[in-house]
Amino acid sequence: MERTSNWFYIDLKRTSNEFSSNMERTSNWFYINLERTSNWFYINLERISNWFYINLERTSNWFSINLERTSN
Repeated sequence: MERTSNWFYIDLKRTSNEFSSNMERTSNWFYINLERTSNWFYINLERISNWFYINLERTSNWFSINLERTSN
């Protein structure tokens, strides 16, 4: 996940497609807009060690991503 200003780029490895998403934080929830589909998904980021699990509620599929810190 790379950050440029307020944007994060997420590589969903199950589909090997790259989506760009604008994440807005309210409490522990982030709102993600997958621009390819123009649909909004709500995701809950749960932290377990260095792993975050993302639940895309529209599909009820789980994706796991490893957030590795590089410089920022």
